[in-house]
Amino acid sequence: MEVNTAPGADRLGVEVCVFHDIWAERDFFGTPHPEVHERNAPRLAAGLRAVEQALGFPGTPGGPTFFGTPYNYGVSAHVGEDGTGVDVSDHL
Repeated sequence: MEVNTAPGADRLGVEVCVFHDIWAERDFFGTPHPEVHERNAPRLAAGLRAVEQALGFPGTPGGPTFFGTPYNYGVSAHVGEDGTGVDVSDHL
């Protein structure tokens, strides 16, 4: 996980980035890993809530990347139209 700050004259920008597939429902190869997700997703959610609480305002999810789509307290792996996982490992 990486946290970047960008202080401005009238605001503070904070970006939280994660760089692993343990937060999403599927790995980078598109394979479901529910046990891994169940262990790790709550930790990410708790960390993001703690950042919000410390800063005193809610976060805003960024846009999707090759690896997944962020939402308020987590990240979702990409799923194809047929419901199967998408292999994004070629972007590693």
